[in-house]
Amino acid sequence: MREPTAGNTRYTKHEEQDQSSGAAGNDFGREMGPKVAVMIGAKMLSTSSNVALHRGKVTAIKTANTDGVVVTYSILAKVEMVCAAFFKTPKRPEIYLLSAEQYRKVMKPSQSRSHKDRAGKPTAGRVTEAIFKRHGERVIVT
Repeated sequence: MREPTAGNTRYTKHEEQDQSSGAAGNDFGREMGPKVAVMIGAKMLSTSSNVALHRGKVTAIKTANTDGVVVTYSILAKVEMVCAAFFKTPKRPEIYLLSAEQYRKVMKPSQSRSHKDRAGKPTAGRVTEAIFKRHGERVIVT
C-alpha cells in the first residue's frame, strides 16, 4: 500500500486503511469539515466532532478522498442529516446530503477494525459516493 499524506489520501475500494492512513483521514476530516460547513452555510455545533446545524437540521459533515464515508452509529443516532463532501480535486468537493433515516437504510457495516466493538460487531456504517449521488441531494457551492 502506498504511503498516504494528510489531505491527499485516495484509496480504491480494494485498498484498506491501516492505522497511519486512518489517522491521516481523521486529520483531513477534522481540517476540512469546518471548511465544508462554511461552503454550505452551516454552523458548527462542536469542536470535537463535525456536527453542524444546516437548514435547521443537525447534520454530520463527513469528508472523503475515497469512494465513501463512514458515520458511527452513535453520531447517526444524534443527527437528522449526513453531508458528504467528496474531494476529487482539492478545495472543490462534490457535496451531497442524505437524511439520517435514508443513510441507515442504505449503509453497509464498516469493515474497519477501528469501527468494531470488543465483540467484533460494527460500530459504524459506510455509504458510497454512488449511493449519495443516487439517493441524496447535490449541494451546489458557488
